[in-house]
Formats: sequence, C-alpha cells, structure tokens
Amino acid sequence: MKKKISYLNNEIGDIAHKFSIQHKLKLLGSNSYRGILYGSDYDFVSKITEPMKALSKHLQELFSKPLPFLFLDFKAGIDPTKEDGKMRWSPKDLSNGYNKNKSLEDALKENMLIKLDYAIQIGNSFLENSIIFYTRYQSQKTKKEIEKDLDNDVTKYTKKENSMKALKRLYSLLRLQNTNEKLQQKLVHFFNSDVGLANKIANDLELLLLILEKHKLPFQQVVQTTQMIKERLSTISWINKIEIFNQITPTNYKKILQKEVDYLRSKINPLAKTFLKVNMK
Repeated sequence: MKKKISYLNNEIGDIAHKFSIQHKLKLLGSNSYRGILYGSDYDFVSKITEPMKALSKHLQELFSKPLPFLFLDFKAGIDPTKEDGKMRWSPKDLSNGYNKNKSLEDALKENMLIKLDYAIQIGNSFLENSIIFYTRYQSQKTKKEIEKDLDNDVTKYTKKENSMKALKRLYSLLRLQNTNEKLQQKLVHFFNSDVGLANKIANDLELLLLILEKHKLPFQQVVQTTQMIKERLSTISWINKIEIFNQITPTNYKKILQKEVDYLRSKINPLAKTFLKVNMK
C-alpha cells in the first residue's frame, strides 16, 4: 500500500509542494511504501503541463529568497562538456535564470532530466529529498523500458558491491510487474531487519558527508547528529565499531564518518548479496 504525502512530516510535504506549481506531486521510491521501516530518501515526481516560462519564473522566484533547505544539486538541460551530458545549476544560477549563456527556460525545454536534490534538517537529523520534473519536452519511458532499467540496475549494483541497492531495485521491479508476491514479502522482511537499519544509517552518514562538502555546519551540530547515530547503531548486535564517533574532532570528523561508512558497507553487502543469491535461484 502506498503512502499519501499528507502522511509525511508536514515540513517535508510543504517544501516539496513549493516546487509543484500545479500541485501534481507524487511520492516514489522505498519511502512511498507503507510497511517498509527504513526508507532512505524522499523521491517526488512533479508533472508540469504549463509552459516552461512559468516553471522558469517560479524557480527563479523561489531561489531568489532564503531557501528552507540545504541545497545539494539541480540538473536541467544539456552540457556537452560534462561526462554525463547534464547541466548543473547553482542557487545563484537559478535565481538569475542563466547558466553558461543558456537561459533556464531553454534548458527546461531540452530532452534531459530535470531534478532538484536537497536536504531538510529536522531536529538533529537530516533527510534527503529529490524532485524530478516531468515535462512534455522529455521522452517518456514505456513500462518495458523501465523494467529493463531496473533489471540492469540489479546487475549493476551487485557488481558495484552495493547489493542492498540491488535488492531495492529488485523489489521495485517485482512491484511494477505485480509478480512473485512471496519474494516481495521476503524482501520487505529483510529491509525491516537490522540489515535495513544498518543500511539506513550508512545512507544517513553518506548524506551528512555530502552536506559537509557543500555547506559549513557548526561542529557541535555534527557531534550531536553523530551521537544520535551512534546510539542507533548500538541496537545492532553484529556492529562493533560504534565508539569511533567518540573520537571525532574538528579536524578529523570527515575521515571518521567515511571510515564508518566503509565499515558498515563491508558488513551489509555480504548479507545482502547472500540474500540475493539464495532467493534468485
């Protein structure tokens, strides 16, 4: 069963709705399913049928004011100088409506992904959010193409030693195909286990590292956030490197956070890979 956006923390929904000029907003991803305890980020999709001039103006107005979130990334338009071909915009670019002599309106009309990534702070926790804008200028994938992409992702993330992400893609594929309900239930049980919690914490630490790359946070805030994470980790009996957070200083905290992420991935991946191997026979 799917979650309604109104079920989420109001701050999450309110900020996402600011970018949906027609209020056509959907929640996707693992956080959209009721029954999954440890969803990572909040993925929204906003369908835009108005002219791109209206969306461009709306974005310029929003980014001309103090932002109610921590900006991470905005992609729109084609940039042939980039390896992935995607043009990236800073908040200042978006406010001005121009980037590398290309107008925001023109970029929005190109057949390329339009996506905003940002983080919201609630208490001492940071929540990752993204909004994908669908417009008439973008090629829409068929169900078969989406299934193929998900299937390829299962293989890709397994090879990249991120089998937990591979399992998430497998679950999405089975849901889309409406098949193998028994395996779907097994996957949900696995996602809700200690492995799912450890994966959620690893994702939270990676988000914190990404935020620290782009924003300066008070050191005491980093301490408070990581101390909460330490206590959450202490509930998992097979996780050992917990007191490492007590070693954090103003000069080493990024190194310690990355070290803990690497450790958690080394513990999570073999368990997820074994689950995948056993259940894909």
